[in-house]
Parts: sequence; C-alpha cells; structure tokens
Amino acid sequence: MLRSPKKLFIYFGLFIGIYIGMIFLVRGTGLDTAYRSFFCSYQMAWFNAFGDDEVEMTITPQPYALFEGSDITFTFMNKAEKAHAIRDAQARGLTNVSVKTANWGLNTWLYAVMPLLFFIALLIATPVPWKRRVITFIVGITILHLYFCMRLNLELGEQVAFSDFLSTKPVSDFSRTTWDFMHRVLNLEFNYFVGVVVWLVFTFRKKDFRGFLK
Repeated sequence: MLRSPKKLFIYFGLFIGIYIGMIFLVRGTGLDTAYRSFFCSYQMAWFNAFGDDEVEMTITPQPYALFEGSDITFTFMNKAEKAHAIRDAQARGLTNVSVKTANWGLNTWLYAVMPLLFFIALLIATPVPWKRRVITFIVGITILHLYFCMRLNLELGEQVAFSDFLSTKPVSDFSRTTWDFMHRVLNLEFNYFVGVVVWLVFTFRKKDFRGFLK
C-alpha cells in the first residue's frame, strides 16, 4: 500500500513539466534540426553496413514537419541500373542521367526526438543518485539508437524487397514474418516503451522503491 501517493503525483507532475519544457527548448534552439542531420548520418552508415548491397540509398531533408508529414526522404536506386545508365549516357555524350528511384518518407520528430525526450524527462524526474542517472542515460541513449537503427532498417528493407526493380534477391518467409510482426507490434508507441523498459531496468534498485513510497 502506498504510504504517500502525493509523492508519486509530484514526481509525475515534475516529469510532465520537464518533458514539455524540453520540447519547447529543443524546438526553440534548433536542436531538432541538428539531431535530424545526426539521424541521417547514422542511418546512412547503418544501411551501408547492413542494407541490401544491390541498392544505393540517399537521405534528403525536407521542409520541417512537426507532428505530421515527413521531414526526411529516403531515395533508393539499383546500383547496377545506375551504373548502366551512367555508361549509356557517357557513350551517347549526355550529361543528364535518368534512373528509376523509389522514395519513402519519415518524420524524425515523431520517430526519434519525442521518444528520446520522453526517456530523458523520465530520468531527470526520477529521485535517484545522479551518478546512476548518468549511467542510465548513456546506456539508454545507446540502446534507443540501436533500436531505431534496427527497426528502421527492417522498414527500409521491406520497401526495397517489395519494389519490382530495386533488388533481385528473393524475399524469405522469415523476412515476411518479421515484417508482419513489426507492423503488428512495433508501432510508433513502442519507441516510447523501449525507453520506459530501459529506465525501469537500469535506474532502480529495490531500496529505491521503499524510499519512493515513504
């Protein structure tokens, strides 16, 4: 039984205040735009390392969208088709090259920034030693970004696999099952859930719960 439910309401109110304050701070200082550039860089590195080797991908920032639309566009093309188009253009003395592409958009604010701020606000509002909070922050940010990369790579892989011109590789039953699971379970809210799990696992000790409820 809770000895002091007021404390929980105080911590919850503190969390909400911090979360809202951080949203305004990040938007007002342009940190969201800086993060978007970082997001594009590590997603490119991840795709180049683990994506389909028949496909070339580029990421282009779009006019900023906060809660709707896309603020980055992934563009895919088949490497072999691109190389053939370049050779053909050179042979014909042309300067412009036309290659078939596929595009897919993403909103980095909804996909990554909001879940990250949610996790950080939880951590700041939690009354545990700062050393532990810093350790959880480092572990949590790392885990969240690994999750973002793996989930997004699955989504990009699906876009590539079901295109009729990007990749010649057959789609395995395992891939189909994984994509089906992703659509059923790994919705956008799951990005927040990962942060909550990390917060619970790495922040608290048994004695913290006793102190929490006194």
